[in-house]
Amino acid sequence: TTTAVVSTTTAVVSTTTAVVSTTTTAVVSTTTTAVVSTTTTAVVSTTTAVVSTTTAVVSTTTAVVSTTTAVVLYYYYSCCLYYYYSCCLYYYYSCCLYYYSCCLYYYYSCCLYYYSCCPLLLLQLLSLLLLQLLSLLLLQLLSLLLQLLSLLLLQLLSLLLQLLSLLLLQLLSLLLLQLLSLLLLQLLSLLLQLLSLLLQLLSLLLLQLLSLLLQLLSLLLQLLSLLLQLLSLLLQLLSLLLQLLSLLLLQLLSLLLQLLSLLLQLLSLLLQLLSLLLLQLLSLLLLQLLSLLLLQLLSLLLQLLSLLLLQLLSLLLQLLSLLLLQLLSLLLQLLSLLLQLFQPERHGGLIFTSPRAVEAVKMCLEDDERTEQWNMDIKDKWNAKSIYVVGKATAALVENLGLVPLGEDTGTADVLSRLILEREDANILPLLFPCGSIKREVLPSTLRENGVPLDTLMVYQTAQHPDLEKNLKNHFTQQGVPDSIAFFSPSGVRFCLETVRRLSGEQLVEIKFAAIGPTTAEAMTAEGLSVSCSADKPTAEHLATGIAKALQ
Repeated sequence: TTTAVVSTTTAVVSTTTAVVSTTTTAVVSTTTTAVVSTTTTAVVSTTTAVVSTTTAVVSTTTAVVSTTTAVVLYYYYSCCLYYYYSCCLYYYYSCCLYYYSCCLYYYYSCCLYYYSCCPLLLLQLLSLLLLQLLSLLLLQLLSLLLQLLSLLLLQLLSLLLQLLSLLLLQLLSLLLLQLLSLLLLQLLSLLLQLLSLLLQLLSLLLLQLLSLLLQLLSLLLQLLSLLLQLLSLLLQLLSLLLQLLSLLLLQLLSLLLQLLSLLLQLLSLLLQLLSLLLLQLLSLLLLQLLSLLLLQLLSLLLQLLSLLLLQLLSLLLQLLSLLLLQLLSLLLQLLSLLLQLFQPERHGGLIFTSPRAVEAVKMCLEDDERTEQWNMDIKDKWNAKSIYVVGKATAALVENLGLVPLGEDTGTADVLSRLILEREDANILPLLFPCGSIKREVLPSTLRENGVPLDTLMVYQTAQHPDLEKNLKNHFTQQGVPDSIAFFSPSGVRFCLETVRRLSGEQLVEIKFAAIGPTTAEAMTAEGLSVSCSADKPTAEHLATGIAKALQ
């Protein structure tokens, strides 16, 4: 039984050493694996120190155990086993302690009494010593285990904190990366949207620029067409001028031939006279004198002819230059009229005081493209403004252009100016006033004095018809002196009056003179004519009524 008890004690000691070794190795393995997983050298050094301390404790415990086994073996037949097993069984089998103590007490007392020769006191002392040693060993083991556990817990906590910090750092880095990626994606989407908007804006700008360029090209083409038309007009005018020059030159040549024929006749007469004188006088002196006289006469005639030719040529050149200048000025005025007609937004309205001005506007619209553009939108833009006219004839021509006239019953420039002043003020855009070269200054001066802006543009020139005198002669020759003569303009009075006076002679007093309006009547009275009647309104019907009353 004692050997069995000793063997069991050694088994218990071996199991305790095994437990200690397994715990130390487990702790070492867990700590080392944890430390290795964190890959920090400081933790590895601490774990090795802990392992060394644990091995030292194990060595001390094994030494103590070895000493205890020696004491137990020394007192092989002692009764310390009673106390050892009683303590062990007390902690291990708490309920059966009393039973085993009684059994062992009686059992070992009999055995010791039978085999041993030592006194009972010595056994008790040894058992006390063994119990103290065992209690000390157990206390040291417990303290070492507590220290090991505390160290292990601290290291585990530090490792856990490090792991948590690393995990937090990694999580923060991942979160930052995700946030950065999201921000980058949003920035990229915004940039793409901005690029798309910029592309759309660029496309719109390019389209607008292309439309503007196309409009400019169309305007340039229209200008080129206008220039071509102007060139055609210039060519026609040049052809007309050449025809006029040819006619004038032919007439001059005919006149020169007539003069030469006259000179030849004079020379023949002179020669005849000379021959007669020669025959009658038969003197050499007279012949010499006559020859000298003839030479002087011929030289004088040649000088006169050269002077006449030079003067005629200078007059022709002056006339041609004047005609060309007038034609060029008219062309420029027509071109400016064309440009201003197609820019209604720059003017506040139109003023027509004669049918010729309306005809000039109609000439500017003879091209098909311009007519189409006029009918499309330009006409409506002008109709949104005021179109002022004098007389029904001018109003009818204006209506043919598609415009709506105002003031057709005014009759004179004075009345029309008062109408314009009633409707307009100084804040409007300038009124466009196409007129002739010999217009009266009543309307422009009245409007300017009252602050109404006006753009005056000369679009036609009033000139005498080349066949006027011939036609008047034919009429007076065929029909005789008329009972009444009606004038429709002051220029007609100026161009016709001298021929009428010359052709009518003393019968001028018997003629009844009529005027279309007060302006023409003033021009007639200024020339010394007595005006028999003046039309109430500037129309042919009213004028005919006035003439009928005057002739009654």
